[in-house]
Amino acid sequence: MIALLTNQVIHVVADLNAQGFLDRLTHVEFYANHIRPYLEFVQAKLGLEIDANQILKQIGVKSAESIYNFSPKVLSRTATFAFSFFVMHLSVFFLFIEGKKLFQIFLDIAPLAERYERRLALECKNMIHATVWGYLLTALVQALLAWACFAFVGLNASLIFAVLTFFMSMVPIVGATSVWLPMGVWFLIQGDTHNGLIVLVYGALIISGIDNILKPLIMRGKVQIPILLIFFSLIGGMALFGPIGILFGPVITALFLACIRIYREEFVLRGHK
Repeated sequence: MIALLTNQVIHVVADLNAQGFLDRLTHVEFYANHIRPYLEFVQAKLGLEIDANQILKQIGVKSAESIYNFSPKVLSRTATFAFSFFVMHLSVFFLFIEGKKLFQIFLDIAPLAERYERRLALECKNMIHATVWGYLLTALVQALLAWACFAFVGLNASLIFAVLTFFMSMVPIVGATSVWLPMGVWFLIQGDTHNGLIVLVYGALIISGIDNILKPLIMRGKVQIPILLIFFSLIGGMALFGPIGILFGPVITALFLACIRIYREEFVLRGHK
């Protein structure tokens, strides 16, 4: 895989003509063939007069203002991320060394019986494994499906974009859509409507659609939680905690259900007996 990817990157870079691409975008013929027909169609349908030059100027001004206003925040968050990343790796190092001892101390001071504590710890461990494997395996399947689609439509860099799909599939909200959607739009802009529609339809139904089916199934196979509840725990976790919620949401759900099962076994069922 690495050899194929390296070979494809070399060929793409060798064939890349950045200057020619920029010249084409700024050339009058590109505007006349690809931009003006859409503008005229919109103007005719809506009865509006669209000044493309003025719109582009406004976009440029607004973009410059946004970059100026958000650059301090971006710099601050970048520094915070770098520091947090360093602290995380330092913590992981010591947790690998002292993790078992700290875990035993936690069990000693926790108020529950040890059999319940270990049961909760096992539920937490299983859910973390299920979440990680669910995302990794789903991303791998989406990357393979994207590779097949991109190769079918004749994209020279099909493997490169498939690898990019693998990593982007694990990014919350945008996911694999951030790869196949621009690719389909690019084919349409190039005038290749057939391949553009194939990429868009295949991407929406197959590449991104498999995410809602495969991921809950993989996670359901490792933990005893209903698939619908896993799906909502992922959504709720991201809504409450942000990207890290894809892990926190299912883990909190698993611990909650484990507590309910312990309560039911200890108080409800034994009370009936």
